[in-house]
Amino acid sequence: MKKAILMCGIPRAGKSTYIENVLKKKYKKPFIISPENLRNAMTGTTGLDDRIESLVWWMAHKLFDIYSKEEEFDVVVIDATSLSIFVRNKWIEAARRNGVSLGCVYLKTPKKVLLERNKKSEEGKKVPDNQMEAMIERFVEPKEDEGFNAFKIVEGEQSED
Repeated sequence: MKKAILMCGIPRAGKSTYIENVLKKKYKKPFIISPENLRNAMTGTTGLDDRIESLVWWMAHKLFDIYSKEEEFDVVVIDATSLSIFVRNKWIEAARRNGVSLGCVYLKTPKKVLLERNKKSEEGKKVPDNQMEAMIERFVEPKEDEGFNAFKIVEGEQSED
């Protein structure tokens, strides 16, 4: 069965770093779906833009539907915050629809570390403070029993950028 991994965590938790340092070494040919990169391709910035958000997520799901069936890639990795059960359920449903085993890697990083990393982020990648606080506030920690085939928590500063 084809594999996919849903990354989960607040911005600056270390999701992309974990992909680079762990998943790209574990898998020979991963296909990475990054809404941040899709936004950047469309607008030249990685910041949220209400005008294109529905298009970004439509494209991310279409890429998943296409590449989760491709034999060329041994895993599809969704590099997204996955803030809510509702959002994660959409990926779980897509995995089931495509016959894919979906795991979740949750980067559990303390709020203080997230905010410090965000302050140090380069211009164009920094999340505005009010958006960062709002995401932290509404984030619902993922649980193994949400419907994932595998579940891993990476605690604290192990997800260091």
